[in-house]
This record gives sequence, C-alpha cells and structure tokens, in this order.
Amino acid sequence: MSPEILPKLFMLFVILCIFLVYSGMRKVVSGSEDIKLRNTPNYFLIIAMAWTSILYILTFFGVLSDFSTMPPKFMFVGVVPMITILYFVFSKRAVKLLQVIPHSWLVNIQSFRIIVELLLWWMYIEFLLPERMTFEGFNFDIIAGLTAPFAAYLFFKKGAINKTAGIIWNLAGLALLINIVSIAILSLPTPFQVFTGEPSSAVVSIFPYVLLPGVLVPLAYSMHFLSIRKLLNK
Repeated sequence: MSPEILPKLFMLFVILCIFLVYSGMRKVVSGSEDIKLRNTPNYFLIIAMAWTSILYILTFFGVLSDFSTMPPKFMFVGVVPMITILYFVFSKRAVKLLQVIPHSWLVNIQSFRIIVELLLWWMYIEFLLPERMTFEGFNFDIIAGLTAPFAAYLFFKKGAINKTAGIIWNLAGLALLINIVSIAILSLPTPFQVFTGEPSSAVVSIFPYVLLPGVLVPLAYSMHFLSIRKLLNK
C-alpha cells in the first residue's frame, strides 16, 4: 500500500472516532428535557474541531517540533486535554450524562485502540516510529482494545454490573496507556530522552500524527475516567 495513503487514513480515522463519540452522546441525550445536557454533544464537537485546528496551526508553524526548551513545547499537547477532561469528568454535566449513557458504550468504544495499534505498526513499517512503540515491541495497548467487547459483555451487562471487575479492567487499561505514553515521551528528542536511536517518536509533533497524543490518547483515558466514575457513583 502506498505510504502517501497513511496520513490520509490516519486523519480519516480520527474524524471517525470524533463522530462516533458525538453520535453516541447525541443518541442518549436526545430525549432529555435538560437543555444543557442535550447541548453536550454539540459542545464536544465544537471543542474537538477547535482543538484539532489549534494543533494544525501549531504544527504548521513548527512550534511543537522544538524539543530544545524545558519544558518542551510539545507538553502543551498532553496537558490541555488532560485538564479539560478532568474538569468535565468532575462536573455536574458529566454526572447527568453518566445517568443516561450506557456503561457498555463507555467500554465498547475502547475497541478503537485496535485500529490505533495497527496504524502505529504501519508507521513503524514506514520508519516513522520505533519498533518499541508497536505491539512488536513494548506496546501492549492493543490488549485493551481486544478485551473491550468481552469486558462490556461480562462486567457491564444491564442490571448485572460487576463493579470490582469493571474498575480493575479500567485501571488495567489505564496502565497499558501509561506504558505506551511513557515510552513515546522518553523516545522524543528532548534533553531527557532515554530511548535513543532512529527513528525517534518526533513524528507525533507533525500533523496529522499529532492527533495521536492530542485526540486519540485523551479519548482512551477519558472513557476510562468516565467509566470509573459511573461505577463509583453506583
């Protein structure tokens, strides 16, 4: 397959993931009498589009590719989504959303991580990423994607929620995510780089691959956060 197709497919996949989240939320809140809750999907879509545009502008001007500063400017990509998502998770709006959204949906959507890992493997084949960031190396995040449908069926069946098993699965999924994110950070050409050798993980500072840490990773941990909060609320 032509390597020129990779960035286009990557961007298309990110758009698909954003649309799935938007359509999923819109479906469950459409019948609500709470206007703020009904508008939540629209707010999500606007924020996602604005954030994607900001990342495009920053990569266009090469801001995120400057790894010489301390802290690296690239940290902006991870910090902003984390603060935004934590604010939402502990908001009243999130409480209302979690009351109507099926728990299995928060888990099943994690299957998107299978495609992410296949894209990372393709990027490795094209010498854009080091092997250690793929399932052939030290990235085991595909396990979360593969087990998501089974976890949704076994632990989050309607009327028979296994709270303990659900929390353990979510924590395991977060651990897998932290593992690969740590490897990616330590592979960047920064003053604190640990994993040397070419290629580095600097490709995630250019568009559209910046959407991996900027959109796809936040999508994964936000679903875990929301799932855990819904379980704790029960």
